[in-house]
Amino acid sequence: MTVHKFYALVKAVCENGSWERSLFEVKRMGVSDYAFAVELANRIGWNMVEADFEFASILEPEGCFVLHDGSKRIGVATSVCYGNLGWLGNLAVEENSRRHGAGSLLLRHALDYLRGKGVQTVGLFSYMWLTRYYAQFGFEADVEFAVMHGKPSKPKPSVKVNQVSLEHASSLARFDEAFYHAYRQKLLQAILSRENSFIYACCKDEGILGYVGAKVFGNSTEVGPLVCRLEHANVAFSLLKAVFSRITGEAFVYVPKKEVALIKLLTRLGLRESFSVVRMFLGTRVSETCIYTAESLERG
Repeated sequence: MTVHKFYALVKAVCENGSWERSLFEVKRMGVSDYAFAVELANRIGWNMVEADFEFASILEPEGCFVLHDGSKRIGVATSVCYGNLGWLGNLAVEENSRRHGAGSLLLRHALDYLRGKGVQTVGLFSYMWLTRYYAQFGFEADVEFAVMHGKPSKPKPSVKVNQVSLEHASSLARFDEAFYHAYRQKLLQAILSRENSFIYACCKDEGILGYVGAKVFGNSTEVGPLVCRLEHANVAFSLLKAVFSRITGEAFVYVPKKEVALIKLLTRLGLRESFSVVRMFLGTRVSETCIYTAESLERG
């Protein structure tokens, strides 16, 4: 396995006020790291499974990292590149290694990786209380997202939608790029290639009006991305209803709080806001010109 190594001697202040030097090493995440990544993430309350990190690694094999302190794994981070736009997610460090420079080192390593891929703008989702931390690296707050969660009812769509096949990924990606302003074909292909995951779209004579993806992980489904023309809110509603009519278990949807009509619909269908996050950008902000929900908190 190819290993990306980044060595740094880091000065850190111990709890007793003395100085210690630690050797941190960043390596590429491998299959054997998934269990550690899940255990660390779920101690923070992220409700993740190994399939989450497997999906991230399939999407960006060189861009998922594990931070080591000697022989001990102490942190993880994932990233993805969509051409000029990159995204950071799953940045987590063991609690007793925080404030020792570990998180900053891991973040800078991921940023260096994305810049090396030609990325000009990097996005991430942050908890409210961490926005000042990311601001130290140049990230600026954009808009607030509600994390909607619950077991939805099974409504019938009012507009006809169809399931998308893998062969249509490129045309769907071109539609997506026109509104999201980044080329996410590899993300759409990964969703369509994954077992128990799917995409619905609505097409008329004028072309694609909107689409929505869904990834099933055990008894939970991440619903998104949703991209729909602004003038076709009824299509956006029907796309979400089509997903809910198919899935079992709980659903997670990541909605900009400005999408008031979507939030009202999701509430009527049984979802509630669990918490909120702030989207932040390093570089030129990306503003989608459509009805939109995020694919995940890890990939925008």
